Amino acid sequence: MEREAAKPRTPEEDKLALAQIAEDCEKIQVINNRMMGATMRAVSPDYARLDEVTAEIERRANRMKENMRLAKVSANQGEKSSS
Repeated sequence: MEREAAKPRTPEEDKLALAQIAEDCEKIQVINNRMMGATMRAVSPDYARLDEVTAEIERRANRMKENMRLAKVSANQGEKSSS
C-alpha cells in the first residue's frame, strides 16, 4: 500500500479517484441514514442486516481513504509553512 501511495497518479487516475470519493461519500451517508431509520423503528435490531451495512460502509470508507492519499511532507517543509 505504501509503494502504491508513493507512485504519482496520472490525471485520469486523479479524476477517477475524485469521482469515487464523491460516490463513496454520498453512498455512506445514504446507507447510514437508511440503516439508522430502519433500526430506530424496529422493536429489535436486525443484526445480520446491520453487519452487512457496516461492512459496506467500511469497504467504501477504506476506498475513500486510499483515494485521499496525501503527499508526505518532510520536516523542513512543515517548518517553513508554519512560519
